Amino acid sequence: PILLQHPLLALTNDAFPEMFSSICAAFSKHVFEKHEPVFLAGSCLTAMHMTARGSFGFIDDQDFETAEIMISGVEWFGELGLFVDTAIHNSTLTARTFAETLAISGEDLVACIRHVPYCCVMFCEYAKEFVKSTSDNRTHGALVEASKRCCRQTLHYRALYPDRKTELFTVRIMPDEGEAEQGDLN
Repeated sequence: PILLQHPLLALTNDAFPEMFSSICAAFSKHVFEKHEPVFLAGSCLTAMHMTARGSFGFIDDQDFETAEIMISGVEWFGELGLFVDTAIHNSTLTARTFAETLAISGEDLVACIRHVPYCCVMFCEYAKEFVKSTSDNRTHGALVEASKRCCRQTLHYRALYPDRKTELFTVRIMPDEGEAEQGDLN
């Protein structure tokens, strides 16, 4: 259930269940003691971390607020590092209790998906939109919203979950025979 909180991983589970299992196996568990940093602002993005257990203190330097936010549920951080070679953390995440994260690097993710072309297309489509949409605002909230929005924009998502408001129903160009006869009588 932890990994399914991320929109792209949930979509992968729905569209490619075997691939999702492979990605799950590629995640590594990291354990942190109280007050131990998971990552620091200014450090290189090397993996996406998902909080799994414990409480964390989060400071988002992009918000220009120094107040620490307490996190105890599932959140993900550093997703941009999956799709670009050089990026830095603009926030700090520190364990406030004994805590665990699940992490995956871009290389490990690519190793999982590279042999399944349709899955690669989905991830590349998502990554292109995600990187483009996060160039201006990299606050944690903006990145989470970008994840959700970019996932909904993929062809795989739209095929699995069509929008009923924009769905086209049967369009008839030629009238049925019965309708044509009625039209002739009028």
